[in-house]
Amino acid sequence: MACTTLFCGCGTPNRSAFTGARGEAELIVLHPADEQLAQVQSRMNPQINRTVHVFAPEGEGLQSYLARINAFNSRPDSATSWNEVVSNEGDFLARMLGEKPGNVALLSGRTATAAGYSAACIGAGLNVLSTAPLASGTPEFRELERSLGLADEKGLVLYELMPERYEIAALLQQALARNADFFGIQLCGSPEAPAIVSESVLPLFTARMEGTGSSTALRPGITGSPANDKTANAKGESRDNSAFETAPADYDDWSYPADSLGLQNAFLLAAAPRIDLIQLAVFGRERIKYNRQIQFTSARQYPAAVPEREYLRASGSAALPPALQPYRSGDTLRLPGNGELRYVLNGVHTGVSIRHYLPGSGTAPAQRESPATAATAPEDKAASHADAGTTAGMTVGTTGIPQALPAPYRKLALQGEKATLTLVERGGALPQLYIVPAPGTDSTRFAQSLLAALGQLAPLCPGLGIEPAGTAFRVVIPAEARTALPQRIEKAASQYLDYLVQGYPPFWEVDQMLAKYYTLIRPFDESQQQ
Repeated sequence: MACTTLFCGCGTPNRSAFTGARGEAELIVLHPADEQLAQVQSRMNPQINRTVHVFAPEGEGLQSYLARINAFNSRPDSATSWNEVVSNEGDFLARMLGEKPGNVALLSGRTATAAGYSAACIGAGLNVLSTAPLASGTPEFRELERSLGLADEKGLVLYELMPERYEIAALLQQALARNADFFGIQLCGSPEAPAIVSESVLPLFTARMEGTGSSTALRPGITGSPANDKTANAKGESRDNSAFETAPADYDDWSYPADSLGLQNAFLLAAAPRIDLIQLAVFGRERIKYNRQIQFTSARQYPAAVPEREYLRASGSAALPPALQPYRSGDTLRLPGNGELRYVLNGVHTGVSIRHYLPGSGTAPAQRESPATAATAPEDKAASHADAGTTAGMTVGTTGIPQALPAPYRKLALQGEKATLTLVERGGALPQLYIVPAPGTDSTRFAQSLLAALGQLAPLCPGLGIEPAGTAFRVVIPAEARTALPQRIEKAASQYLDYLVQGYPPFWEVDQMLAKYYTLIRPFDESQQQ
């Protein structure tokens, strides 16, 4: 995985057959297997032809996709008018490649990666838009690199759908991190105390939505109490939920993949969006040479151990789903998806942690130390879903940043010379951005500097404000700036359509895509480690 491919498309004139004309993007949906794929069609886009050709084997993935499209077509407000032409018999891939009834292949990463659909589509002259993951091991990574080079030669666009990029709190974090006058330089940290830390605690199963055949993650810890309530824990510490306004049900996705291919890639699916956000914060829209600017410190993956009876009780199932049977060991499920990764990105020590827990069991993992300081467990030990007590509400520490969160949650902290930027996401609540001044900074002057920096972001998000949170400040984001997951997927798809008209993706997009999967695959590759 040390080779580097050079792509020349970004420096050549527009080679695209796309002009932005109405209906010119003709979709071919190939073997759908996740909900984000269907969300690309949640709204009609004038550039996308209303007739969509679907090639897939009969099964739950196809039925779930069609049910979602039917829901879009039949909703009372803003109904779509997609015409789905389905082919589900015989060798659907060979039939699609022979007929090629469109010019853009829409792929589910969890099926496309295993079957090599992306390379086949690029080889046949089709553009590709795929959900994650684009690679799951070294052979697939090398195939991705070759496919990107071939796409460049043919004037095609191979791109990954990345809706997490368009969440406004994450965009603000990245923008402030790129403001040297406010943030200073990005600190480098150390292996013991990384300057960038991402921590995710996610649920282990999903619940079915009535009548859709699709799934949505349970949201444990959300009790339905008012979002602005204040309570106290058993120790008398103040707990303040005022910052966490309740989010719409479709604002984010906390689901754990329950299908067999998704289970195999659970860590990849959870970690890929975090790596993408970290790279954007460090590099912005700049190129990355992955074999020169990324070095690995340590990495481990380990299963979450769940007693079968507790899984059945929490999920309300009478029997284990077929996809979970291979993970049964006696009376315990050893489910994949947990992992910790420590690496150096362009000189910055970075830690990423992904942990899963069993919702509905009355216990959830409490917030641990950062990935850089957490003790390394033996490789053959599984992490218990109930290794710590439940946290109800958040404990407000001296900095004002939530120190303990109810699962599920995600946190991403960037430590700079003048400030630390922490993005906090809670299941069922709107993401929040906290800013902590560097030690010894005058609070009043820092607040003025922060307001000035936010004022410069008015083109991105007008009407930003701040409110004190202990010694930190919380960025107050106007409600109209918030966009739910379907709208963020729509924005990501629109970006792809822009690249189609341009004729190629920018150099930095290709570089960062390869860097992301190099980071996710290289340290865990057993053959390389041996």
